[in-house]
Amino acid sequence: IMLGACFEESLMNLVWSAQGVRFKPFRSRRFTSDLRYLAHQNGGLLRIMYATDEPWSKALRDRVLDEAAGARVLDVILEKVRAEVGDQPFVWMGNKDLDDGTFNGLKTERLPNTPHGRNDFQGFHVAVILSALNPPPAHFNFLDAQGVSGADVRTGGYKHSVYQAVMRCSLRNPDDLNPKTVIVMDRDTAEWLARLFPGCSVSPLGGAVIGAVLKKSGRP
Repeated sequence: IMLGACFEESLMNLVWSAQGVRFKPFRSRRFTSDLRYLAHQNGGLLRIMYATDEPWSKALRDRVLDEAAGARVLDVILEKVRAEVGDQPFVWMGNKDLDDGTFNGLKTERLPNTPHGRNDFQGFHVAVILSALNPPPAHFNFLDAQGVSGADVRTGGYKHSVYQAVMRCSLRNPDDLNPKTVIVMDRDTAEWLARLFPGCSVSPLGGAVIGAVLKKSGRP
């Protein structure tokens, strides 16, 4: 018996299924009667915002947009977050190379990089996820050889991690009727997340995406 969120998109399910394993739903009321929910409710209370149309990565995060000012994509995003959340307290998650004082002056709590199962952040109604969580190319190539596409690897890794992070806030409590805001970094992740919360809204952070297009890697 396997228990977990978004199981069908999980890497374990995809790899095992590619090897011929077949899973079927377990319909025992002994288990489902004690679950908090089988699908997310109160989607109408949720607003999802995103910063860029480009897939999120550290390379995009650190790209310099203004050579004169030395402003990076991340710097622009942080300013947009500050303008959006104002004095609302919020939780956030970021890569280890980001300082704990990234949002200095705001009321924040930093989430651990593996926040699964934590219930001690449910008093927050805003979550900001800055993390770039892409495996190295060899990881993609290995899983592709196992029958799992790069898009599925990104979903089962990065998007699922974003989902687990935002679910630490009051989103995890179906009885909490406060409006909620989730800020993620790219549009693809925002739209994927929105499918889990029917009735939510999706919009660019600050009203417009950051126009930062990375050059293609490799030789011309």
